Amino acid sequence: MDKTISVRVERLYKHAKYDKYVRSHSKFLAHDEESKALEGDVVEIDSTRPLSKRKRWRLTRVVSTGGINEKVIPGSDVSALLEADQ
Repeated sequence: MDKTISVRVERLYKHAKYDKYVRSHSKFLAHDEESKALEGDVVEIDSTRPLSKRKRWRLTRVVSTGGINEKVIPGSDVSALLEADQ
């Protein structure tokens, strides 16, 4: 899934009969052209034309970062710093 992110949207609602709060979620596939979003980021998506079978959304912006995995590009300054630490 190159240039694709999976966005999970959670919602909390009160059950009509049991008066308990129920947590539900939906999962959307969104197009991320520049691969800006990382796992754990809060993002904003917008609807677009169908890009593939399940991809109907595109990444508008990254609202806040909380990335669990850091992307390191081989040959960059960051990868040299990480290798020096080890």
